[in-house]
Amino acid sequence: MEPPRKPVRFSVLHDLILKLASENEGWGYRRIVGELGKLGHRCSNLTVRKVLRRYGLKPAPRRSQRTWREFVRQHADQILATDFFTVDTVWLTQFYVLFFVEVGSRRVHLAGSTYNPTGEWVVQQARNLAWKLQDGALRAKFLLRDRDSKFTPAFDEIFKSEGVQIIRLPYRRPVANAFAERWVGSARREVLDRMLIFGRRHLEKVLAEYIDHYNHAGPHQGIEQRRPCEPADVIRLPTRAGRAPRSPRRDHPDVPAHGQSASARRGASPGGASRARSPAGPGAGGVSSPGAGAEPGAKRACPELEGVDDAGNGGQPGAAGGEAGSRRRGADGGRRRRGWPGGAG
Repeated sequence: MEPPRKPVRFSVLHDLILKLASENEGWGYRRIVGELGKLGHRCSNLTVRKVLRRYGLKPAPRRSQRTWREFVRQHADQILATDFFTVDTVWLTQFYVLFFVEVGSRRVHLAGSTYNPTGEWVVQQARNLAWKLQDGALRAKFLLRDRDSKFTPAFDEIFKSEGVQIIRLPYRRPVANAFAERWVGSARREVLDRMLIFGRRHLEKVLAEYIDHYNHAGPHQGIEQRRPCEPADVIRLPTRAGRAPRSPRRDHPDVPAHGQSASARRGASPGGASRARSPAGPGAGGVSSPGAGAEPGAKRACPELEGVDDAGNGGQPGAAGGEAGSRRRGADGGRRRRGWPGGAG
């Protein structure tokens, strides 16, 4: 059996160490000790090391490094990804489709399709997309592509002339280009696996219609159920987390309103005084008299008090209604309560 661990004690020194380490990722143990000395706190390098280890912070060289996922999330609005995928036809031929994806908005741009994607064809598709960069319709600072031989140096030069940095992905790592691979999977599951493609025009027509639906009508989980081309006149409704709490039913006497207790609600409701308990007394039967303004022969709202007169003699043998109510309560032992007519007390 492991010995019990000592409880963690939080102090001002720990808070300062964590703040200095998190806000200055390049500072090591000695630098943090020196900054703490300027503030009047004396500690050793080992103390700083223990505190950072306890809270899961790495040393200075590794703490300043960012993972690939953090880089993509931080620059998602400025990243453009591209890739190829193949489509088989009914004539046993194969097409190569080139496309681009805006990582931030998930917007897809279809470049084209061909039987034989040569370097010149790929460069021409890059020029067509570069026009959108010049017009301002598309903004990107990074282009993610794999190390396929179809992407020639001329392809990279076209984007570099527009101020876009080329990032070549590792070998055999499709997860590094996950957004492009995800769109390929969506296109196959929703369209291509359900249709027979006869030719290049047929394929481009099908993909163009699907991409139009994907960009303008398809909500995406990665961008909070929004569409890639969200119209400017759409009014966003509040989410469940920011929605106001539902108010209880006001007509139910046992459900309190906002800022009102249940007992106050029962007392304010019509006939609520007839349901309230009265001080115990001889001959009272544990039930209070009818509410103010109610007639002596008025029918009570509670079904358990049917046949009970104003004197509380519902349980006496001479009252027919009291005998019926007593037999009805005797059949169900769960309704016997202290202070009620015909009950145990």
